[in-house]
Amino acid sequence: MKKVIILFALVSLMVFALSISALGAGSVYFDYIVDGEWEEADLTGFVIGGEYKTDTFKIGFDYLLGEIESEIDLDYTQYILKGGYGINENIFITLSWFDLTQEYIELEATIDGLLLGADLSYDLSEQLTFEGSLGISVTGKFTETDEDSVDADFTALKLKLIYNVSDNIGVAIGYNNISIEVEDNEADLNYMTLGAAYKF
Repeated sequence: MKKVIILFALVSLMVFALSISALGAGSVYFDYIVDGEWEEADLTGFVIGGEYKTDTFKIGFDYLLGEIESEIDLDYTQYILKGGYGINENIFITLSWFDLTQEYIELEATIDGLLLGADLSYDLSEQLTFEGSLGISVTGKFTETDEDSVDADFTALKLKLIYNVSDNIGVAIGYNNISIEVEDNEADLNYMTLGAAYKF
């Protein structure tokens, strides 16, 4: 049920962004995970997201729905809600809410917190655009079912290369890394994506 509510909220944000497109620039995208790893396990799934920005601010979201495939398969969800302030046309300073959840039957493990970071976009040519973002946790916690929360540190890195087929449509290849440290334990999530974007 939680996944359905989150997905509905994100789709509503996409519709809202489309409705105000005349005020600024925005995009929505769909990325499919072609190669994903959580430590020794495989990650499969997809990402939907979008953003809307003017010269001075931006808002955006990113939602991943997937599965960690190992001896025990886990449902995996991850979302980032982001706001940013532009220091120039290419760089935005951002503050984001990050949430990562693994579920197996009635057991659940969650990592969440605030990220402080920056977004960069740069047109390499008329058809090729590079986008990157980095966020570093300023608050973070790890919570397991029926256990007290403990502090967690994490970073989120996203790199994407977009080939603009037309003024509105692009195809993209991306790389994402989530690095997590909880007490003395460290874990890394890495995944490559192929996808498409629509700009308005």
